[in-house]
Amino acid sequence: MGSLPFFKTKIVCTIGPASGSPKILEKLITEGMDVARLNFSHLDHETCLTYVQRIKEISKKLNRPVGLLQDLPGPKIRIGGLYKDFIYLKKGKDVVLTTKKIIGNEERLHVNIKRFPEKIEKGAWVYLSDGMLQLKVKKKDENELLCKVEVGGELRSRKGINFPGFDLSISAFTSEDKKHLRFWLENDLDMVCLSFVQTPEDIEKVKKFAKKLGKAIFLIAKIEKRKALENIDQIISSADGIMAARGDLGVEIPIEEVPFVQKRLIHKCNRAGKPVITATQMMESMVLNRLPTRAEATDVANAILDGTDAVMLSEETAIGKFPTETVRMMAKICKVTEENPGTGQRKVFSRDEKEYSIAEVISGSAFSASRSLNLKYIITPTRTGATPRMVSKHKPDCWILAFTYDLKVVNQLSLSYAVYPILLKEVDKSEQAEKAVFDYLLVNKFMKKGEKIAITSGVPFGEPGSTNSLRILTVY
Repeated sequence: MGSLPFFKTKIVCTIGPASGSPKILEKLITEGMDVARLNFSHLDHETCLTYVQRIKEISKKLNRPVGLLQDLPGPKIRIGGLYKDFIYLKKGKDVVLTTKKIIGNEERLHVNIKRFPEKIEKGAWVYLSDGMLQLKVKKKDENELLCKVEVGGELRSRKGINFPGFDLSISAFTSEDKKHLRFWLENDLDMVCLSFVQTPEDIEKVKKFAKKLGKAIFLIAKIEKRKALENIDQIISSADGIMAARGDLGVEIPIEEVPFVQKRLIHKCNRAGKPVITATQMMESMVLNRLPTRAEATDVANAILDGTDAVMLSEETAIGKFPTETVRMMAKICKVTEENPGTGQRKVFSRDEKEYSIAEVISGSAFSASRSLNLKYIITPTRTGATPRMVSKHKPDCWILAFTYDLKVVNQLSLSYAVYPILLKEVDKSEQAEKAVFDYLLVNKFMKKGEKIAITSGVPFGEPGSTNSLRILTVY
């Protein structure tokens, strides 16, 4: 039989010192990593290229598609470097936040944006490291804030800092981001996360920049600002996918609102047919421990039950002690959760909505047939990835085998629930293309006698927007 993963939810792993060696990367892919996230807040270009090359080589060796996702830093407000690995801020002590470039210590910390004190008021709250440490502003001048530590704790270099309720008017697409994106595109990579998106215009700026370089990108908008929630429908429409980045989001809005916002984001993305990633602190205790907490296991399962396409690991695989064990455990949780009937399935059509396209109706029918006839696979030849994503949004119980000629589409479909992308050599005629699909399925033993499959198609075969037919076939 053809080798498919034993679960359909996609796992995104952040690659870093703990996971960047060939040995560990191979283990992560074997255990279930579908997408490798390269976080440009912490990676230089040379290290990134090393990781990318290793992932490509191992992916080819294992014959397992692995997507590559660039995460741009964006206008992330961070503290600067520290004089040692970490410091401890004590409750009740004073600490100065300054625009001056200094090596930080327990008394003074550099903040990486100019003139920020001008916009912050006395009495304002300041959150460090996703809100784990909390300061209150006592006094301010042009270049510094004097703060009192209200909630202390351990602080590491370049951790994030938030000023909830204050708009510092920083563009989501910075000059540093432009350098990183140019590098990414020059290496023929295209899947990108944009941080701190607030409006659809933020997304359009990035797409226009890529277009000027003669490139198209597949853009994931990270939702981590209150203003983004106010513009969420337009952002989902403009982006190619969404990440529910719960770390910064949980600082920008009351933490008790995060679960509801997560569900809302997932539901909206499902209806739009856009992949959605649930991220941040999913199994954070496994940075140090071999097993997750029961609450973390429940968090991963609930995201899948909500309808997420992908679940993401950050520090767990980037710097954690047990990256392989973390992916293995996450994969087990995905498998068990998906074994429950109706997992993640959503009513994504509504009679009071706009008229549907033929391709949307065909995709919905393929999903219905898969449930009624207990289909083995839904086969979706595709040029752009649109049809597999339309089927994926229904969260079928069977696999969607997406045949394409484009390696970039393979990369992009690695984020969509239940989609297994397969690269084919391009042929001239529709009949030859369909034959190539069935030859692949038979040669690789994906099907057995008596099994039923659905195949979506159009004329010409695999052309964008041409999907207009659905056939149910039985293997003889």
